[in-house]
Amino acid sequence: MDFKLMQSQQNNTKRFRLVFSYGSHYQQSMLATQKNDLIHSGKLQRDSIIVLNQYTCSLVQSRSKWDLWKEDDWELCDS
Repeated sequence: MDFKLMQSQQNNTKRFRLVFSYGSHYQQSMLATQKNDLIHSGKLQRDSIIVLNQYTCSLVQSRSKWDLWKEDDWELCDS
């Protein structure tokens, strides 16, 4: 897993884009703003291993993105 800080041009909100890799494929997602503390606190880091329990997929500009809004949608594995 990797992430990148994204600055919203509309309302000056800071959000993180998450990139999940599984083998030769990858998928992008946006972290809900109320979950930014997971990255700021260091609980969620680059190369963290995450198990997805549930997600929804939406199309954004002809690309699919995972929506992970609830904390019980995923689990952080100890590495």
